[in-house]
Amino acid sequence: MKYPLQKIIELFLRTYKDIFTLNDFSSLVEEVGFSMTKEECLNFLKSLNFVFEYGNETFITRAGAFRDYIFSFKPTKEEVEKGVFVPGDRFMPFIDPEINPSFVRIYDNKSKKKLKMQVEEFDSDFVLQFYNLYGSEYAPQIVASDPANSDFNIQDFDFVLPPKVKITCFSIKNLIDSGEFSYGDRIWCEVSDWNTQDLRCGVVHHNNNLKILDPNDLARENWYSKFEKKLLNVIEEKGPCKSIEEQLSYVFFKNREDFSSVASGSVEEFMERTQKVCFADFGVESRLWKVNNEISVSGKWNESQTLDNFINIFGKSHSEEKFLPDFITDSFIKNSLFKKVVDLTFLAQSLYPNFKNYSEEFQNKVILNLKLRHDIIEKNYNYFADYNFGVVREKVITLYSQVNEISEKICIECKDLKNLPSQEIVVLGQIYQQLIHFLQFFQFDNSEDELSIMQVSVENMALSFDIISEELY
Repeated sequence: MKYPLQKIIELFLRTYKDIFTLNDFSSLVEEVGFSMTKEECLNFLKSLNFVFEYGNETFITRAGAFRDYIFSFKPTKEEVEKGVFVPGDRFMPFIDPEINPSFVRIYDNKSKKKLKMQVEEFDSDFVLQFYNLYGSEYAPQIVASDPANSDFNIQDFDFVLPPKVKITCFSIKNLIDSGEFSYGDRIWCEVSDWNTQDLRCGVVHHNNNLKILDPNDLARENWYSKFEKKLLNVIEEKGPCKSIEEQLSYVFFKNREDFSSVASGSVEEFMERTQKVCFADFGVESRLWKVNNEISVSGKWNESQTLDNFINIFGKSHSEEKFLPDFITDSFIKNSLFKKVVDLTFLAQSLYPNFKNYSEEFQNKVILNLKLRHDIIEKNYNYFADYNFGVVREKVITLYSQVNEISEKICIECKDLKNLPSQEIVVLGQIYQQLIHFLQFFQFDNSEDELSIMQVSVENMALSFDIISEELY
């Protein structure tokens, strides 16, 4: 789908709240004047992280799944003493996973006033506990990206936070001063508008009279019991998913009647009390998983199509005669111009490791496509303007080519992925997906801000690849 039609449809889906079918979406695409096959529509919907597959060819957006959803959490003593609460992962998965939680807007349900933002300094270890659900591998970077840390470059600290960090918090000082909130109480939030990331909030009072059973406390105990069962079901049925956030999304949107309540518990507190679920390593990332169990690359969620799933991770079957996306092809062409060595046949073989085994007709089409795109790009290519991008792009393409080569061997020669080491396969897929993200960045080349971080990331991935590729080969 081409820009800006893609953006128009994405904006629509960020606000549409009803369940819709694949046919509904196909009709919408046709109405806005774009031609897509049913399969292309299906693939497009599955590529969006704000659309859930509700059933067979049936979908719902996050805007619909989390409309008016209610959740709650309990601020710590340290937070209450400063008159704030740290957003962290407490809004997960009810807000857009692509935004920093400090950009959410929260309104007091009684006064209708927006909660003020307040920057506070805490010990790093204290702050990081509120970002566990992002994964320990990403938490420091998310904290560092908080606007309060604009003068702090985490790269200078080897991606480790200093002993103390600033964090943008939400002030509850007015609630405390008015006597509406005190330590032990909970904050409930309700999603007002998912697209604009607006929430409203209120207070759930803690019962200090031990002689009286608080119905909210009883309901919360029941909430934790149900949540554990539903989360284990998602782990069993859906597996590791793309992230912890996606695992939680399936739990909450599929079981709204059980979990949307002012008497709800929080994932943060659940993880402190459960004996059956833990944070587990999944390649270089983290997932929620069953205690004392290693995450496998295959399971009930994909055991009937393990190799097909692996192929899907890498975009397509390597034996399929199909053009790669333009942003990949164009990056290779720009790299050849940067290196001042243009060999279209070599480029074709780099892009398609199985190139010699394709039909002569497809080989000719690939070469022709490369020549056409090369001629277009060369007209506006400026070596000096491209230099900073070119240095990093070359590292990305070198690693991409290595990953592409080994993934092809696996797709062609390995009939059962269970014969290969699970964690190494997982890491390979994660490296590939990150490289694709980097290549998409080079499609526009409009900002140098991310280049230094990207270069360090690629170098670290190259080291990981050297280790896993030896084992996989």
